[in-house]
Amino acid sequence: MKYNIEREQSFLGLFYTQKCWTDLKKMLEGWRKYLAEPNRSKPFKEWDNLVFYIEDQTIRYNVYKDLVRAYACGWFKERYLKRLCRYLAKHTNLDDNEDLEIRTNNIRHEFYNKMHLYEKEREITKKDETIVITTQQGYLSTNGIAATSGRVDPNW
Repeated sequence: MKYNIEREQSFLGLFYTQKCWTDLKKMLEGWRKYLAEPNRSKPFKEWDNLVFYIEDQTIRYNVYKDLVRAYACGWFKERYLKRLCRYLAKHTNLDDNEDLEIRTNNIRHEFYNKMHLYEKEREITKKDETIVITTQQGYLSTNGIAATSGRVDPNW
């Protein structure tokens, strides 16, 4: 059965929680201090649209780093990076561009820029046949903004 990311009612629904709950819980608890209300005081299961107080670039960097780690470790149910980034563009303020396509591409490029940090985890998930993670290599945006320009590692 095909997984449909758009049907998710909460952010927590994006993850395979049974296999990564301890690490995921630490990650989400760390984010709580960056979140705006009402999500800051809500339980994880009720988080839907995540609005971060991004006072400086280190907050954004840390959130992206956590998301890329989760992706590299195979925690997300969604296997296509483009669809995951589209969901994040719609339901977070990780990028502040008005255009949804540009926002999606910018988030995807942040993922690509940080994937080198988790090559070891990625190698483990590549060897585990129960986890299938794919990206859409060679995808170029229609308007040329945020195109990959050959910087994407073909092994990802």
